[in-house]
Amino acid sequence: MEIIKDLGIITIVGGLIAFIIRSFIGKYFDQKAKNFELELSNKSDLYKSELEKQSQKYKSDLDIHLTKVSRFHEKRLETISDLYKLIVDVRINLGNLTSTLGMSTGDQQKDAELKEQRKTDAGKSYDEFRDYYDKKRIFIPENTCKLIDKLKSESFSVLSDYHFKERHYGNEDTLFSREILKEMNEKTRETIPSILKELESDFRKTVDVENGKQIS
Repeated sequence: MEIIKDLGIITIVGGLIAFIIRSFIGKYFDQKAKNFELELSNKSDLYKSELEKQSQKYKSDLDIHLTKVSRFHEKRLETISDLYKLIVDVRINLGNLTSTLGMSTGDQQKDAELKEQRKTDAGKSYDEFRDYYDKKRIFIPENTCKLIDKLKSESFSVLSDYHFKERHYGNEDTLFSREILKEMNEKTRETIPSILKELESDFRKTVDVENGKQIS
C-alpha cells in the first residue's frame, strides 16, 4: 500500500512538473512568436516608409521632367508659329521683287522708289527669317530643318540672282538677263511655294503630335 501511495505521489508530482514545464515552454514560445511578429511589423513599417519616400521622390522627379517637356513643347509650337509667319513674309516679298521686274508706272522716280522698297522688304524679310531660324532651330524637328534649309537656300539664291542681274545688267534686256529673270520667277512661283507646301504639312504633323492627336 505504501508503494502504491508513493507511486501516486510521484505521478502527481511528475504530472505537476510536466505541466509547469509545458506552461513555461508555451509561454516562452508565445513570447518568441510575439517578438517575431513585432519585429516583422517594425520591418514592414520601415519598408513601407522607405517605399513611400522612393515613391514621392519618383513622383517629384517625374513632375519636374514633365514640366520641362511641356515647356519645351510650348516653345517648339511658339517657334513654329513665329517661323511660319517669317517664311510667308519671305515668299510674298520675293514674289513682289521678281514679278514686277520690267514693269513701270510711267514715273521714273516713283518706279525707282518702289524698286528700292521691294529690294529693302525682300532683303529684310529674308534676314529676319534666317536670323530667327538659326537661333531657334534647336526647337525644330530634324526632318523639318531639312525642308527649311532648302527653302532658305532657294530664297538666298533668288536674292543673289536679283543683285547679280541688277549689278551687271540693270534694266538692260539681254538673253542672259531674261534667263536669270526666268529662273528667279520659277523659284518664287514654283520651287519656293512647293517647299512651303511640304513645310506646312510637316508643321501640321508636328503641331498635331505636340497636342496629342493621332497622325494617320
